[in-house]
This record gives sequence, C-alpha cells and structure tokens, in this order.
Amino acid sequence: MRKVTKFKSLFNNNQAVKYSQPSLLLIFVLLALTACNFSRKNKTRNTVNQFHKIEYSKQFGLIESDKTIQLLNINKTDTLWSYTFEKTTKTPTIIVLSTVFAGFLELLKQQSNIIGVDNFHFYSDSILINQFNAKQTLEVGEESQLQLEKVLSLKPDIVICNGANFIESANGKRLEKMGIKVIYCDNFKEAHPLARAEWIKFFGALTGHLSLADSIFEQVKNNYNLIAFNSQKHREALLAQGKAAPKILSEAMFGDTWFVPGGGSYTAQLIEDAGGSYCFKSLQPLFTYPKSLENVLQEAKDADIWIHMNQFASRSEILQADTRYNLFKAFKTGQLFNNNKQENQYGGNAFWEYGVGRPDLILQDLYTIFKHPTAVNSGLNFYMKLN
Repeated sequence: MRKVTKFKSLFNNNQAVKYSQPSLLLIFVLLALTACNFSRKNKTRNTVNQFHKIEYSKQFGLIESDKTIQLLNINKTDTLWSYTFEKTTKTPTIIVLSTVFAGFLELLKQQSNIIGVDNFHFYSDSILINQFNAKQTLEVGEESQLQLEKVLSLKPDIVICNGANFIESANGKRLEKMGIKVIYCDNFKEAHPLARAEWIKFFGALTGHLSLADSIFEQVKNNYNLIAFNSQKHREALLAQGKAAPKILSEAMFGDTWFVPGGGSYTAQLIEDAGGSYCFKSLQPLFTYPKSLENVLQEAKDADIWIHMNQFASRSEILQADTRYNLFKAFKTGQLFNNNKQENQYGGNAFWEYGVGRPDLILQDLYTIFKHPTAVNSGLNFYMKLN
C-alpha cells in the first residue's frame, strides 16, 4: 500500500500560475511524445483512468484504472488526501474506530476482516459480538485513548478513524511508520441521507467489493426515492383536504443543553422526505444549534410528534430526567418515537451502525409514523413507541 499524499486542488482560483517560455516548450515536447505514443497503440496500451459514478456525496471520489483504485477525500475544491492501491480480491484486515464504519462493512458481509474496534459496548451486530467473545476481534480503545501496542500486535492493514487530527498525532504517525495505513472517514459531514449511504462505495473499493457496494447503494437509493415520492403524494393529499403535515420535534436535553439539528441537517432531510414539517427547519446555516429547554418549549411546544429522545426507553424515564418535558403536546398525547428499538444492553444501537447505510429503512419507519402515528406500535425497523 502506498503512502497517503496530501495536496491542494490544481484548480485554485486565488492563485495565478505563470509559465516561462522554456516551460511552454517542454509542454509542447511532451504533447508530441504523447501523440507518438498513441500512434503506437498496437505495441503498447496505456492504462485508462476514469471517475467512478458518485451521485450524492460531496466528500469523496473514486478513480479507477486497470490495476489500481484511487480514493479521494474532498473538501469543496480541495483534495484533503488521496490513497492509491492495487485492485485485489483479498480483503485487508481492518481496525474501525467508529460503529458507522463497521456498519458499512457489515452490509458488505466483511465482519470477519474487522480485527479491532474502539469499544464493543457501542456495537450491536451479532456476528461482531460473537467474534469479540471468541477473541477474534479485540477492543483497542477510542482515538484519544488508543492502546497503541495492542493495535501494533494485531498488525492490521488499515485503521479507519474519524478525523484528520488522529493521522497527524503521535499515534497516527507511528502506525504509518510501521506500515499500517491510517484513513479518516468524514461521512458525517454529508447532509443528505443518500450522500452518507453512498460511502458504502468507499468501503467497497477499500475491501475489493466495489461492484457489490454499487449494487447495494442502487437498491437503497431506489427504495429511498420511492418512499420520498409516496410521502410527497400523501402531503399533497393532506393539503387538498385542508390539513397540514405533522410538526416534528427532534432530540432532547443533553446535560443542560438541547442540541437542535438545523434545517439543512441529516435529520431535517429525513423528516422532510418522510412527509413531516420540522419545527426548526428555518435554522438553515448550521447543522446543530445549542438551545435551552425553555427556548425549545417556546418554539416547539405544539409539535405533533417527538422523535430521537437520546437513550430514553419510556415516558417515565423522560419525566424522571426533567418534569418540564410534560409540557410538550407530543408528550401529553403519547406521540413519542425513539430510534433505539435495536439497542442492546450496553447501548449499542443498530440505528447508528448499519442504519447510516440503510436510510431507506429509516425513511420507511418515519413515513409510517408520520402518516398514522396513533396506529403504530409495531412493524418498525429502528423505532419504537414509548409508553
């Protein structure tokens, strides 16, 4: 595997590049040689590079050639890093430092190649848990508390982390020096659910299963768009009857702060596509806004449905945390739906694991809830009604 190369985009509008006459002459010579090379295509064949189809993501790209694949991590007009490796049928051994990364590998049926994770209490996949119990997969600690010697003893081909800072840290540099490739994945920056899900192509390329990743994403995309279409038709039918879409409240207090997703966020997009009207959709610029409970009450007290209430599993638990939650209309009417149906005893939640790669299943749940909230008490993938 080759070393990660960091570079700025060649297309930088803020910098003018000047060429001297000798440089221009050199370019003409190279072009002439290239033309000659093409004229001899019966003797030699050049490797053809082409961009792999990326439809929704704005954070990564794939360039394919006959023998290699190049992964690109993109930030607007800059390429933050690139990683070129040979195509192979052998899946590399991997340490993941986030459940989301494991979720994509689970969808690709590549759990056996996950030899290390950060903290097993965060995970819900039964195959991974069995591997952990059999000591085939080990805990190595979170990025800030990484057990470096344990990582080195496992000799992984790749470590996938959450941020660029880890690569530049002492631990990250030592892993690179020992020949272990460190890659950071920032799919959490994607606002659209299908953009986050499309990162399965990133993991498919990394593990030699790009065709499978393409197939999975195509199915997810088609399912998601069909559900969104049906929800839009239902919204139009409600308007024709003089009825409004249900108002939706999300999240709950964390400590003394209610972190409200903005109107341009992943959560807001899911609510919109499922046929709901998000209470804070006007907060467009940022993904998350810190608010007090009083602020949220003032703006969303009359929300029809409340979703994503942290770790709460019942109405009584919510009241034990803060009796003021009883002031919300959704609490009074019992329209409370949390995304922890597939949560294990340690708090590992499939919603935050493979759910990121299956937003169609999440959207189906929300569409069902928003359409008939009083009739829903079973049949959901990730959500459950709190009693």
